[in-house]
Amino acid sequence: MKSRRLSLAKAAVLLSGTLAILCTAATNATALTIVRYLEGLGDGSDVPVAQLKAPAPTRTTLANYDPARDAFPGLWIQKGGAGVGESNPTKYQLWLTGGGGFTLNGLVSNTIWTAMQNFDVSSAGSVVAYLVECNPDGTGCVQIASTTVTRADWDVGDTGTWIQDTFNFGFVNYTLGPGKAVGFKVMVGAASGGDMWFAYDTTTYPAWGQLVILAPGISVNPTSGLTTTEGGGTATFTVVLDSAPSANVTIGLSSNDLTEGTVSPASVTFTPGNWSTAQTVTVTGVNDFVADGNVPYTIVTAPATSTDGSYNGMNAPDVGVTNTDDDTAGISVVPTSGLTTTEGGGTATFTVALTSQPTANVTIGLSSSDLTEGTVAPASLTFTPASWNTAQTVTVTGVNDFVADGNVAYTIVTAAATSTDPGYSGRNAPDVGVTNTDDDTAGITVIPTSGLTTTEGGGTATFMVALTSQPTANVTIGLSSSDLTEGTVAPASVTFTPASWNTAQTVTVTGVDDFVADGAVAYTIVTAAATSTDPGYNGMDPADVAVTN
Repeated sequence: MKSRRLSLAKAAVLLSGTLAILCTAATNATALTIVRYLEGLGDGSDVPVAQLKAPAPTRTTLANYDPARDAFPGLWIQKGGAGVGESNPTKYQLWLTGGGGFTLNGLVSNTIWTAMQNFDVSSAGSVVAYLVECNPDGTGCVQIASTTVTRADWDVGDTGTWIQDTFNFGFVNYTLGPGKAVGFKVMVGAASGGDMWFAYDTTTYPAWGQLVILAPGISVNPTSGLTTTEGGGTATFTVVLDSAPSANVTIGLSSNDLTEGTVSPASVTFTPGNWSTAQTVTVTGVNDFVADGNVPYTIVTAPATSTDGSYNGMNAPDVGVTNTDDDTAGISVVPTSGLTTTEGGGTATFTVALTSQPTANVTIGLSSSDLTEGTVAPASLTFTPASWNTAQTVTVTGVNDFVADGNVAYTIVTAAATSTDPGYSGRNAPDVGVTNTDDDTAGITVIPTSGLTTTEGGGTATFMVALTSQPTANVTIGLSSSDLTEGTVAPASVTFTPASWNTAQTVTVTGVDDFVADGAVAYTIVTAAATSTDPGYNGMDPADVAVTN
């Protein structure tokens, strides 16, 4: 609860004393109903009585007190007051509240007890009440609202009783100027049958005015649930004062996380003239490129600054906002297939990039699934929070294996990323498929295959046998002479291993003397079909060699 101590001054000629009344309202109230008792000194000693024959009051501190006029307890008001501007103190009573600058916003009423001057005569009565704004000394009154109560017989039956009336001014929305006072000015209409008495005490015949005064406050709407987006999406809220200030009120606005959202304007200012007009504040999402999920942040309302003491330092509620993330942690590899290298050292490339900014370095290892077909460089890639959006190029180089193994597929393996950023740690990018184009052909070379000559005197000739590619297993080629009476061959076979495949082997052919004058005779060194578990060589039949003895 918050308490507010209010003072009441009664003026036509102002009371020298004041009556303090303690009123309370809930801490979140924006309007405070103030019941101001229109009393004298407030101690109950000046209680008017129904019988006007009672002695005159001994107190002389009541406003307008005149022993010749106020012969009984209460106040005497002569009829015929000339409206809100009446200045003759015998024709009105004015009760004022001080303060100024506040706003009336609600039902206003004034309750008083009255009686005709002469209780013994039945008379018509007419009482007019004005709700007024005045200077603190009761001058310069301006009408805010008015109401009238009229009775054909003010005291039916001439019982000599006081009559209670409530003057309802209805709903009033009015802001008092700085230094001004609000009050009730009461007078007796000219059509009244006579002057009237107004009871004035604290107990039996209380008189009071009820005002609904807007309490100082700052309303922010809404204070939560706002959403912005990293694509620049906006949200708005409004700020307005709950009551009129006596001076400008400025409220600073800021974002507690400029990487998520900004606020505009940087401050709002309310004047005594525009205090009740809500001002719109715009919050704009910021793109941070980090896959950090939907991030809450706050628009901070600074304590108000004003020379109005009731507003200076008042802190309005902050506003909760969530910035919707449009980033997703990911590793992009382009392309992931279709790359070709050659055994002649031909290269291919692909690129690797991150799809969002990491909060720490991200390292991705790279390796070849078959180093006999291709290699990769570099061996790893590292992306930093600063370089994350720069794609890095990876080069794959074909390897010559000398094996006629056809075009061989292999893979560049991307290892799971390592990082202290949980969004990237362990994330595994796609591997890259590559094909290494073969430049080897399985074959058996025999040089020469003709033109060799031996002699019957044991003369020899040689030829060479070699493989054109590395076999995956031993390759054996049998050798024989088509006519052992003319020539022989050694060795009877040649074998090539995967290690010695590229070393040519020499075969010697030796002539045989047949002791027959048969002239120069042609014969053949027959190369048998190769035997091997390497399917590329098994069954391959090299060229035979023609010899003349």
